[in-house]
Amino acid sequence: ERAARTAAGLWSPRDEAEDRLLLVNLGAQLTLSESWEPLLAPPMGHAWALDWSSEDPRYGGSGTPEVETNEGWYVPGESAVVLKPAPVAQRGFHASSARKGRGGHKAND
Repeated sequence: ERAARTAAGLWSPRDEAEDRLLLVNLGAQLTLSESWEPLLAPPMGHAWALDWSSEDPRYGGSGTPEVETNEGWYVPGESAVVLKPAPVAQRGFHASSARKGRGGHKAND
C-alpha cells in the first residue's frame, strides 16, 4: 500500500550518463531494503545519486539525504527527487556487493 503512493519515471537518452530517475512520493517516508523495480536499476557499474529534491532548503525544505545507500532506499515523504547515475566507487558502495545494473548482471561481473 505504501509503495502505491510512490511513482517513478526513468528518462533514458542514448548516453547512459544522462539518465535520470524521478521519484514522486505522495505518502509517508518510504524505506526499502532494495529497489522494488528492476527496470529502475542504474546503468552497469553505477548507483543512483541525488541530483535534485523538492526538499532542498532553497525551497523551504529540510534537505534530503542520498536516496540509495548500502542499506537500501530511503524516499522522503511528500516529496519529489531526481536521481542521476554515479560510479559505484564514487558513491562509496562496496565492490563486493551484489548490486545489479540494467540487464540483471552484477556490477562487478
